[in-house]
Amino acid sequence: MKAEDKSSGFPVNIFPPLIKDIIRETNAAFNYPVPYIGASILCAISSAIGNTCCLKVKSGWVEKPVLYVALVGNPGSVKSHPIRFAMNPIIERDIHSRQEYSQRLEDYRRQMRDGAYPEKPKCRQRIVQDVTMEGICKVLEDNPAGLCFFCDELIGWLGSMDKYRRNGNDVNKWLSIFNSSPIFVDRRSVDDKITIAEPFVSVIGSIQPSVLTKCFKGQKVENGFLFRILFVNNSSEGLPMRWPEDDLPSDAEDQWYGFLMSLLETSKAYDETRRPEEYTFNPLAWDIIRTWQNLKEDELAEAGEEYQIAIFRKIQDYALRF
Repeated sequence: MKAEDKSSGFPVNIFPPLIKDIIRETNAAFNYPVPYIGASILCAISSAIGNTCCLKVKSGWVEKPVLYVALVGNPGSVKSHPIRFAMNPIIERDIHSRQEYSQRLEDYRRQMRDGAYPEKPKCRQRIVQDVTMEGICKVLEDNPAGLCFFCDELIGWLGSMDKYRRNGNDVNKWLSIFNSSPIFVDRRSVDDKITIAEPFVSVIGSIQPSVLTKCFKGQKVENGFLFRILFVNNSSEGLPMRWPEDDLPSDAEDQWYGFLMSLLETSKAYDETRRPEEYTFNPLAWDIIRTWQNLKEDELAEAGEEYQIAIFRKIQDYALRF
């Protein structure tokens, strides 16, 4: 069975050859559901790009590739492995960067004990996990190119919102991040203020259908937070997953690693200049996207239900981010 057939229409063929091959090869070798590995790769690319480039749709209208991705499936539906495969190059880079930071921090402390006043080192990273919103903002100060909140189970992300505050506004801050709006954090205990002018945090993880219905209710639905998440389902879930004979080509992981590293390298220039590369539509592309958006607006007029309209509108946003 071809990857496109097993994915129930997931558009594998729109990707460049390297990405297309990785999706098909991991599906053939590991039974990674095509929608899961495809969405995981999109989020990994989003995280590697971060703030380094943007799409100028029109004057005054800029879109960045922030993605909130949730792989939805029951236990044993092979959700975590595709995420780990896609994110592994960034994970390995972060491990190495954290080790270097620990060494530099120890040297910094030694110099401070000796009476010197060196510049405090910064930890360069792309991934955050068990961290509060204030913690994310502190990491973003040192990593303006952007981050990825990556957790195997998204219940950890949802559960961490306002975990330590009764009247917090973490959900509103995640709404701001999705829209690339500035974030302001005022600490009550000290005079320090954190300002993140251009926050970039993509999110990826998995969630079970039964957990999904419990997590998204009340404020998270009323303020539109629910509709900003790209839920990815696998229509072939429940079918037998026999061990395949195919093996992953020996150079597949190296090619994926090299591809992501080339994107991550662009963050060095952004950290210095804070000027993203700006892309625009050529006339043909603009005509295609405008026609598609207008078609969707006609469908919105016939949708009737408020939640359908909200979903359609977010699909339009994601089309530009992709």
